[in-house]
Amino acid sequence: MSPPTDPNAPGGRQLSARLMLALLAALIMLPMLLIEWASARREQAQWQLRAQQDTQLLAETVATGQEQFVLGIAQLLVAAAASPVLSGVDLPACQHYVQEVQQRQTWLANLGLLDAGGRLSCRATTGGENAYFGHLPFYQQARDENLLSVGEYMVGPVSGKQILNFGWPVRSDEGRFQGVVFASLDLAWLDERLRNMPLPEGAEVFLTDLQGRVLAGSVAGHGLLGLPLPDLVLRAAMRERRSGFLGEAAARDLSRLRVIRPIRVSGRVGLYVTVSAPADAAIEPALRDSRLRLAATLLVTLAAAALAWLIGERWLVRPLRRLVRGVQRVAQGDPAQALAPSRTPLRELVLLKQAMAQVAQRVEEQRQAHQKTQQALRESEAGYHALFDSSPLPMWVLDEAQQRFLAVNAAAAQHYGYEAQAFLALRPEELQPPALQAEAGEGPAVRTHRKHSGELCRVQLVGSPTSFQGREARLCMAIDVTQSLADQARVHEVNDRLEQLVAERTREVALSNRELEAFSYSVSHDLRNPLHAVAMFAEFLAEHEGAVLDEQGRLYLDRIQDGTRRMQRLIDDLLELARVARAELAMTPLDLSALALEVAQELLAQQPGRAVTLRIEPGLYCVGDPRLLRQLLVNLLGNAWKFTAHAEDARIELGFTNRPGEPTSFFIADNGAGFDMKLSNKLFEPFQRLHTESEFPGSGVGLATVQRIVARHGGRVWAHAAVGQGASFHVVLPGLVQHR
Repeated sequence: MSPPTDPNAPGGRQLSARLMLALLAALIMLPMLLIEWASARREQAQWQLRAQQDTQLLAETVATGQEQFVLGIAQLLVAAAASPVLSGVDLPACQHYVQEVQQRQTWLANLGLLDAGGRLSCRATTGGENAYFGHLPFYQQARDENLLSVGEYMVGPVSGKQILNFGWPVRSDEGRFQGVVFASLDLAWLDERLRNMPLPEGAEVFLTDLQGRVLAGSVAGHGLLGLPLPDLVLRAAMRERRSGFLGEAAARDLSRLRVIRPIRVSGRVGLYVTVSAPADAAIEPALRDSRLRLAATLLVTLAAAALAWLIGERWLVRPLRRLVRGVQRVAQGDPAQALAPSRTPLRELVLLKQAMAQVAQRVEEQRQAHQKTQQALRESEAGYHALFDSSPLPMWVLDEAQQRFLAVNAAAAQHYGYEAQAFLALRPEELQPPALQAEAGEGPAVRTHRKHSGELCRVQLVGSPTSFQGREARLCMAIDVTQSLADQARVHEVNDRLEQLVAERTREVALSNRELEAFSYSVSHDLRNPLHAVAMFAEFLAEHEGAVLDEQGRLYLDRIQDGTRRMQRLIDDLLELARVARAELAMTPLDLSALALEVAQELLAQQPGRAVTLRIEPGLYCVGDPRLLRQLLVNLLGNAWKFTAHAEDARIELGFTNRPGEPTSFFIADNGAGFDMKLSNKLFEPFQRLHTESEFPGSGVGLATVQRIVARHGGRVWAHAAVGQGASFHVVLPGLVQHR
């Protein structure tokens, strides 16, 4: 009887090494081809996606431009509606206004006003007098909704052009409806503008109204203005009010990529932009490249498979055969021949025993490391529990899924007035009932909790996910903020009261200032009449009795006239001070150096024979009211001119300072009489003179006016001086710079 066949013996149903090598070579080729095929498909999909994105980006770009254009139309209509000429009764003025606007805006086919009855009362294009347009939807929408409205495609009955109307309501100051100002967009102009837009090859862009009628298109000579959109897929999607990229909607026609982008007017869809591009052109480069790569990959994989076959035959099949013979010899009790290193180039069989020993050694090392890790984990958990139990802040572990407490520390039990076991038996809603949840308003982490005694407290909760006894939980820490919130409330109350007091004091000061200014203005004006009478009669007395008056009488008369002149100057200075306090500022950039030069030339013209060295630094600019700043320079330069009258070598300088740590300022300095700095606190007060009238005449109001002008501009003024050594006045103004 023959022995049974061993299914594991050579010659059984197992694959030979050569057949396995052939299968491996085939498997090497197949993945490469599959990878290349999948890569080609993916690249085609990427090209397709890129083409979709480019089409959507083109639609977004065109729509954004049109939305900006519509915004410009809205701004034009809002400005026109606010014009008193448009809503007035002066029809010629209205006609002139809208015609001027139309001449400046080449896209306008017509511009005008429909009155409250819907009739054309004013227009830029002649014709259509008193025509009725109240039935048009754009008029009714603007009238009823008080928003920018857009109409539909139409041929203008007045202009005769293909147009799209936009409307804006005109209302009186009391809110009464007075009509609708309209602008007619010339669709031929818009169509030409869209045709001139640079587009990818084969792409088509159309602008339509809500009914799908073409308002403009990028196709040269399309002749579709006012007609339905020729693309049936886009028309069907537009009827269904679809927008964005049309994928499934265009499934019956995949030859083109289509995008619909709505244009919103006053918050609602008013127009549509459609973009379509050929789909084949988008993926053609990917198809061409994928064919070339597939052919190259096939050649490379065939060569690699052949090379793998040759190398595998020599370095795998033959060593495997020798290995089989060696194992057979080991089984036959001849391991020396089987393990001879010269019989095989593969070191794996020689190192197999050593590798197994190394594996056993590593397993033992991992077992010991695992034991150490478990010991460290137990020590860490013990430390964690000790820290949890000894924390002075209330802490607990909450199972959020089952809404029950798993652990609590002594601080939490003491804070809420429970025993530890009683606290663990609580439900979370017993600490914070639903009614208290609705009352909490200090933020998501601040809660109102109820203690065991019924007392309410405000706590700030800090929580983090954790694992407790093998289940997911949350570690919570509560910080009592009851007292701090009460302190914050008291601080807010005090701040509110202080703000109220400051507002009341500000109103009182403003009222007092207005009353003082009114009093000064009234007194100054009331003094003019009697003063004028005194001056006039003194002049009459000098004319009629001047020849018979003795020297003492003429001295008295001269003093009367000199007193009236000084009184007149004082009144003028008071009026100027009052005007400075009341004047509205007209802030504008101005050349401070040029303004000072102009004032200096006026001073030189008044006393042409006087020798004064004037130096004005060029290029000083600031932001301020030109009239008030000119008065400031008149007063400061006039003072320098006056107080250097007795100086032998008179010098006046206007300069600029910009030192680190100091405010940027300009100064006016002189080498005149100066003054004692001990009296500087009176310098900017009205009627406080630091020199006698006989030395230097004046009213004592000029520097008070300077201080008031600087304060009105939000700046600062100060002075440095010494008796007999001159004075310098420094001024800080907004936007003060020097351009070289």
